[in-house]
Formats: sequence, structure tokens, C-alpha cells
Amino acid sequence: MRSLGFMHKKSLFIVFSFCFMAILCAGCGPSKIYVDTDSVPGIGGIVRFPSGEITPIGVKRVVDGETLLLTNKETVRYIGVYIPDIYNIPKRAKDLNESLAHSDEMRFEFDVRQRDEKGNLLAYAYLPDGRMINIELVRQGLAQSLIIPPNEKYGAKFKQAQAEAQKNKLGIWQE
Repeated sequence: MRSLGFMHKKSLFIVFSFCFMAILCAGCGPSKIYVDTDSVPGIGGIVRFPSGEITPIGVKRVVDGETLLLTNKETVRYIGVYIPDIYNIPKRAKDLNESLAHSDEMRFEFDVRQRDEKGNLLAYAYLPDGRMINIELVRQGLAQSLIIPPNEKYGAKFKQAQAEAQKNKLGIWQE
């Protein structure tokens, strides 16, 4: 009888250890994206944190300079940017997007229109330091500002970033 109790405790310990490791590994990944599920319903599983309900999602792959594929199979297109197919701009924009979008944590913000005609999410992507990736692409001259109503929330910031890139002759604005 005594050995049966020992075996039961050992089995419980093994099960507990396995569950603990599974929970730890579930949160592992190259990056996490936090989405306010009140803004975009049905985007993924909800996790409750002290600051409210957010959905942790990872970046599976950077598709190009303005597009991400997420681990929940959603595609995200950045609002406010257009990357022209000139010189080596698309490759440079993708390289910048890859270096920024694989941050430990990102946050998406949505505007009035949350999806495009193909069903892709439309978002502003923020880094933990507060920088918006969309604006960084424009500021470095790797994208043009493209404000399409009704998603005009940061139109002035995009125009200002483009003016800086033009003034500094960066990327597409080089002579």
C-alpha cells in the first residue's frame, strides 16, 4: 500500500512537471503581438491580463515591407504606407520590417476600417519603445505616405515623416 502511494505521488509530480513545462513553452516564441480584442473580434484566443483582455500572437513571417503573416494565420497590412517597386526599395523595406517586426513584443492599433477587401487586417504596428513601424518605413524613405479614408487617424504624422525623408533625401527621395 505504501509503495502505491509513492507511485501515485511520483505520477502526479510527472504530470505536474509536464503541464508546467507545456505552459512555459506555449509562451515561447520570437515575438508577441498584443491586440485589443474589443477592437477586432474573432482574432484569436483571449488571455486576461491586469490591463485587460489581450491576445498574444506571434509573427510567423515577414512577407514584405508592409505585410506580416501571424501565427494565427492572419495577414496584417500596414496602414498609411505604399512601397513603390523602384530601385532596391522593396528589399530594403522588407529588411527593415524584418528587423523591427521581430521585436520581443509588438502592439497593433486599428483605425475605422479594420480589414481590406481581401480580408487582411489593417493596422498600425508599434514597438515596445513606442515607435510605429509604419511611420519608420516612411521616415527612412522606404515607403510613401498613403492615407486612404476612412483610416486617416495619423495622416499628419505620415505626411511629416515623408517630408523629413524628402528633406534628408532618403530612400526613394534620393537624387
